[in-house]
Amino acid sequence: MSTALAERSAAPPVAAPTRSGVPELATGPLLLIATAVTAVLLLASGRYGYYADELYFLAAGHHLDWGYVDQPPLVPLIALLADTVFPGSLLALRLLPAVAAGAGVVVTALLARELGGDRRAQLLAGGAWAVAGQTLGGGHMLATVSFDPVLWTVVLWLLVRWVRMRDQGVRQDWPLFAAGACTALAMQVKLLIPVLWLVLGVVLLCAGPRSLLRTPLLWAGAAVALLTAAPTLWWQAAHGWPQLAMSEAIEQESSFGPLLIPSVVLCAGIPGGVLLCLGFWRLLRAPALRPYRFLAWTIIGVTGLVALTESRPYYLAGFYGLLFAVGAVEFRARWLSARVYGVSALVAVLATLPVLPVALIPRFDLVGTGSVGWPELTAIVERNAREHRAPVITRTTGWRARCATTATSRSTARAAGSGRSADRRRHPERDLRGIGPRVPPPPLRLRAPSGHSGHFAADALRGHPGVGGGGPEAPVGPAVARPVARRNEARPDLDHRATGRGRSPVRVI
Repeated sequence: MSTALAERSAAPPVAAPTRSGVPELATGPLLLIATAVTAVLLLASGRYGYYADELYFLAAGHHLDWGYVDQPPLVPLIALLADTVFPGSLLALRLLPAVAAGAGVVVTALLARELGGDRRAQLLAGGAWAVAGQTLGGGHMLATVSFDPVLWTVVLWLLVRWVRMRDQGVRQDWPLFAAGACTALAMQVKLLIPVLWLVLGVVLLCAGPRSLLRTPLLWAGAAVALLTAAPTLWWQAAHGWPQLAMSEAIEQESSFGPLLIPSVVLCAGIPGGVLLCLGFWRLLRAPALRPYRFLAWTIIGVTGLVALTESRPYYLAGFYGLLFAVGAVEFRARWLSARVYGVSALVAVLATLPVLPVALIPRFDLVGTGSVGWPELTAIVERNAREHRAPVITRTTGWRARCATTATSRSTARAAGSGRSADRRRHPERDLRGIGPRVPPPPLRLRAPSGHSGHFAADALRGHPGVGGGGPEAPVGPAVARPVARRNEARPDLDHRATGRGRSPVRVI
């Protein structure tokens, strides 16, 4: 297979460079593709409803802090701003993710251009980003994965640009400082990009180019990143570094094992999967790409860490843009036509966007099933809390489904929160929140079953008479959520088991 790939991609054509030393950018077609991606995502944003993650970010945003158990504050802040300016608007909530997905098209094409790719290579690379299932899935909803891969792509583009200019005899180090500034922004989204820099630093020390490490502006950019991340790092330190417990939680929730790499390729789409494999192979073996070979070893190192910690495939999505670009520049065959890209786009839309009728959503579609039924479930929770004068929990499976108890109506959701099991063990007073001691715990406390990890959110249900059997503000003893086979399945049977020691019954749905 490697021989065939090498033969097919031998001696790629090199476009004539412009004054800047790189080929002309296919500005018009790229902007058209980027606009189309953003428009499709915005048109689909109002279908179904909030995804469970978005409810979590909204709850966290309304209790804004410098850090949270599993993330920095930027995504909750975006959720808060969108919900404040346009309350209840899915379009506003998902605007920036859609724009970021479209921007990834241009940045990926810029990477191909830096590597000497002509207009065709730029369109192949940018188009692969546009029709990847990872792109449309991440751009459809507000989440950390909506921004993290794009920011990684920008950092890698700046590194490639610095290497290209150095090889052309142009001494400009500003791309390294800009990479540090972009890293600072990425660290406000997700504390994952330090893994990239850690592995990159080891590779540079072992294989070079070591001159990159001797560049003052690189360290100036690193100082900016550390300075802006200081409040979040301080928050993590003050709360016992709960982020470090995330790998255990993720491993319990989903372990891909040997399917990690196939999942990464599958999420890249049809043309993206081809360019991904070819791009990695050529980055590792092509003589013309020797100056950038350190990035191939960096990809291997980061992938190894993701595999060892049994993390999720989308943690590697930040390398899509780079590998799409390398593969597009090196690809010689003509069968990657507009028709292939069209088929891949159709598959990605059907697989990731809310285009099917609700009745036809497959049960394995976690995003689809996690985006419907919230108003109905909210009504059931509120009705049972009023009628049966007992706290209400849901009999559901998975951390997304347990977020159901935060899906309360705007009129009654005066306090909601979310947390992680590791933080609950250290700080019981922040049972469900993980947002610092300044916010008092809600009157209704639900605890996950022993040994269970992941999000576990609960609405305070303030103002509902009889909650906890002692008035509207009376706290309730711990309750246990029991799993059922189907997500969001409502079961209005009354469970008379006491919550805690002889306290009021629990209404289980």
